[in-house]
Amino acid sequence: MTNTDFDALLQIHDRPGEWEQPFSFVRDIAERRFRALVPALEQLLSGPLQFEDGVYIQDASFHAQAFVPQAALRRALGPSECCVVRFSNFGDMVAVRPEDALQPAVLAKLCEALTAAGYLYVPQAALDHPYTGGGLNGIWTWWDRYFDWL
Repeated sequence: MTNTDFDALLQIHDRPGEWEQPFSFVRDIAERRFRALVPALEQLLSGPLQFEDGVYIQDASFHAQAFVPQAALRRALGPSECCVVRFSNFGDMVAVRPEDALQPAVLAKLCEALTAAGYLYVPQAALDHPYTGGGLNGIWTWWDRYFDWL
């Protein structure tokens, strides 16, 4: 997909009244789907994953996040930093933050695995564009809109 394609995709899911999730979103199904993917993610990311879903994520536009183990990173992160794979409540979208912390080969394999599981990987460059959608205050980027607490 091109940046223009991602811009259009992000705009499509931004509808009035659907701030944290679309009206059609079913959290239980999304969380079961995420948990079914965890073993594949653990194999891909070289180790057991710590993750959060359910009651650990409230008032957010995403429903699950997995913390990437150090073995899959290309650079060390600071003591208060982490690399996460987040699963949006919108459009089966998934993103990594910070994306450049992952080894390139690991990121490529992660994208393949997510695609095979029916998810759409959205690169950080597309999500860092300014939010130009419909009326959420305090939202600065598309990452904030679809992959963060609101």
